[in-house]
Parts: sequence; C-alpha cells; structure tokens
Amino acid sequence: MGILGALWEAVRGAGGTVLSIAMIVIPLMVVVEYLREWRVFDRLADRLAPGVGRLGLSGQAAFPLAAGAVLGLSYGSGLIIESAREGRITRHEAYVLTALLAPCHAIFEDTLVFVPLGVNPFLLLGVRAAGAFFLTLALIRIWQAIQGPGDPGASRRAGRTSR
Repeated sequence: MGILGALWEAVRGAGGTVLSIAMIVIPLMVVVEYLREWRVFDRLADRLAPGVGRLGLSGQAAFPLAAGAVLGLSYGSGLIIESAREGRITRHEAYVLTALLAPCHAIFEDTLVFVPLGVNPFLLLGVRAAGAFFLTLALIRIWQAIQGPGDPGASRRAGRTSR
C-alpha cells in the first residue's frame, strides 16, 4: 500500500469517527434546545440546591452548575460570570463552581461521545462525577485554610431568595 492508500485509509477512518460522533452530538443538541425551552434546567437547579448547600454554596449556584454540567463549560462559565456580576453568587462560589465544572462539564454529552470508542459510559460518568466532587471538596478545604472557615459573601447572600 502506497502513501495515497494509507492517506485514503486515514481519511476514511477519521470520517467514520466524525460521522459516529455527529450521529450522537446533533440529536443531543436538538434535545438540549428542547430542555432549555421546557425549563428543565430550572427544575434541575431546584433539585440540586440542597446538594450545593453541602458544598457551602447558595441555592443560586445550582442553576449555573446544572446548565454547565449538561450544556458544557462555555455555557456554564457564561452563567457563572453573569451570576457573579449580578451579585447572585459570590466570588468564592464562582471559584468553587468553576472547579466543579472543569472536570464535570457536559458530562452526559461527553460521555456519549466516547461510547462509539468502546468506553463504558457508566464507569466514565461515575469517575468524572466523583473526581469533580472530591476535587471541589479539596479546593474548599484549601480555600478555608487560606481565608478562614467563613464564606466572605455569606452575609451578602443571606437576603437573596430566588434566581
């Protein structure tokens, strides 16, 4: 097999991989648009609110977390920045959310992308979620050691009630 034959095989193999990924990502993007329209992220954020409280975050932090975990780091980061600018979350919460989303963004979409490559989706999902959780706990402990146990924005956040 010559260079052209090898090149053709590489292009054909890469094209097959791209088509496999596109068959997953494109329908997923359509589903995500419907989920956004049906306000599923708002309901998911309401369910996440008690859990984020265990990480020392306010209920306001649940919405950017839910959206970022499903839609990806870019969208989640935009919501974190917007929430911080509008005063819905503190600087501390923005850092913690960023640390949590870094390993855990688009967790469902990314997991499905690896399925055609033979990766066990449940194992990958579990490892990413656990890794994100423990990384965030470590960050919180470091933050508390540096700044002290109190959240600098807790008193400012106390009066807030909704998104």
